[in-house]
Amino acid sequence: MKSYWPLVASLSLAISAQASTRIATEDAPGISDADYVNYAANFPSVGKLNGAFSGSGVLISSQWVLTAGHVADFSNSMTFTIGDHVVGSSEIIVHPDYQSYSSNHAYDLALVRLETAIGDINPAQLWEFSSPDGVLGREGSWVGYGQGGDGLTGAQGATYALRGFTNMIEYTGDEIGVTADAFVADFDRPDGSENFNEKSDPFPTALEGQLTPFDSGGGVFTQIGDFDYLIGINSFRGVTDGSFNSDYGDLSGAINLQPFIDWIETTTGVMAVPEPGHFAAIAALAMLGIVAWRRRR
Repeated sequence: MKSYWPLVASLSLAISAQASTRIATEDAPGISDADYVNYAANFPSVGKLNGAFSGSGVLISSQWVLTAGHVADFSNSMTFTIGDHVVGSSEIIVHPDYQSYSSNHAYDLALVRLETAIGDINPAQLWEFSSPDGVLGREGSWVGYGQGGDGLTGAQGATYALRGFTNMIEYTGDEIGVTADAFVADFDRPDGSENFNEKSDPFPTALEGQLTPFDSGGGVFTQIGDFDYLIGINSFRGVTDGSFNSDYGDLSGAINLQPFIDWIETTTGVMAVPEPGHFAAIAALAMLGIVAWRRRR
């Protein structure tokens, strides 16, 4: 039976050793853990959150952090560590439709307002696709704090660090039985023998990897033009082989931000960059509405 677990679902999970890896593969010559650590340096907006639970978060303005709902759940206050900064929270807003310990991971988002602004770190820029499936077929860079290890053995002890890996976004959440507002990638073995199903791209990316606990709340970025935009928030892992260790064949799941751009903008004032043509389509629909209203008068 397949099961899908939040990355930090409870205190017992947060401190347990069953969490595993994000992966420098032993059977991928020339790839080391340092490659994943170095890759994460390209995403300085990702930091560490500590409250009732611990996880990751993404700075989206000088004073707002976007994270997973289950990372911020049950917290009255949190601290955000990024670069040389350790900043407390002044407000925590979990998405109003999020339910604690939800089995389908719906609405797994939260916003944390910082008590003091961070002015020397560039925040992540959000991208708004014209439709939720705009993420499919894109290569994502998944960034957060978690354990190191490899795809053969899974977790390798207390090796927590900020790491980044790449993986193709191939599925929507409803294809694996969770919220449709998620997107999913599978962890491909270099020889192509561990694909989730026939939809999977059989060729792993250059820094193929898999989410682990404490990656929760970190960001998924994709390159559009010459810039890496934030498109998702790390949420859950899928266990496909009965072994809860993020090894080859397992799944990484993130909340797709496209359906939640309005909520983020309304709450924080942080605006996303719209996909070219998106505003034009909205304007055209608006004009049609105006014309129809005038004709009804």
